[in-house]
Amino acid sequence: MKINTLSLHVFSSKDEAGAQLTEGLNKVLQAAHSQNKPVLLLLSGGSAFDLLSQIDADSLTEKVTIGVLDERYSRDPKENNFAQLQETDFYTTAIAKGVQVIDTTVQGEETHEAHAKRFERALVAWKESNPEGVIVATVGIGPDGHTSGMLPFPENPSLVAQLFDDPDTLVAAYDAEGKNPFRYRSTTTNTFMKEYLDHAFVYAVGEGKRNALTRLISENGDFATTPARVLREMKSVDLFTDVTVE
Repeated sequence: MKINTLSLHVFSSKDEAGAQLTEGLNKVLQAAHSQNKPVLLLLSGGSAFDLLSQIDADSLTEKVTIGVLDERYSRDPKENNFAQLQETDFYTTAIAKGVQVIDTTVQGEETHEAHAKRFERALVAWKESNPEGVIVATVGIGPDGHTSGMLPFPENPSLVAQLFDDPDTLVAAYDAEGKNPFRYRSTTTNTFMKEYLDHAFVYAVGEGKRNALTRLISENGDFATTPARVLREMKSVDLFTDVTVE
C-alpha cells in the first residue's frame, strides 16, 4: 500500500518484517558508502534496538554518525535512550569502525531545556557540515499513535502546534506527565522529520499496534490525536509490520 510517500509493507511475522526493514536500511547505507556520502543514522529505542544486530557493519565508517531520534531527559542509564544504545554490541562495533556519535546523555547539571538545545545544535551542525549528506532513521510507533517521542494531546492541539510545528525548532523539550512513564522528553519535531530526514524505516509490529496503524492510514485524522500521521508527509517512508490493516 502506498500513501503519499509512505510505503506500507505487511509480512506474516515480526521477524520477517524486521529482516526486510534492515535489508532496506542496509541498501541505503551501502549506497551512501559507495557514493562516499556522509550519513547521519538516528535510531529509535524500544523494540527497534532489536534490529541493530542486522545492520551491515561494512557500512559503518568514519563518514557515519549515529545518535537517537528522540531522547528521554534522564540521568538514569536505564531510561536515557543513548545510554541504552551504548550498551549494545552494535554500538561497540560502530565505535571500533570509527563512527562518530551525537551523545544525548545528560551532562552534569544540564537543565532539560539546555539538553534539548544541545541536541538541536548537534543536528544543525551535522547538516551544515554535510550539506550533501544523507539522514536516515529507524522509527517506531506506539500503541497510542505516538512517534519519535511526540505524544498525542488530542485535548490540546494548540500545544501540539507550539511544541512540534514551530519551523525554527528541531528538538522540543516538554513534560509528558500523565501521557508516558518517561515524562521529560527531548525529541525531534515535525519540522525535523519533514525537512531534514531523507529516509525513515518504521518498525511497528504486534497486535497492539493495530489501532495506531489504522488511524495512520485513515483518510481522516489529525496529528494531535495520532502524531504518527507525520509519516504521511515526509520525504521517504517505508513501514514494516506484521499487522494487516485496511
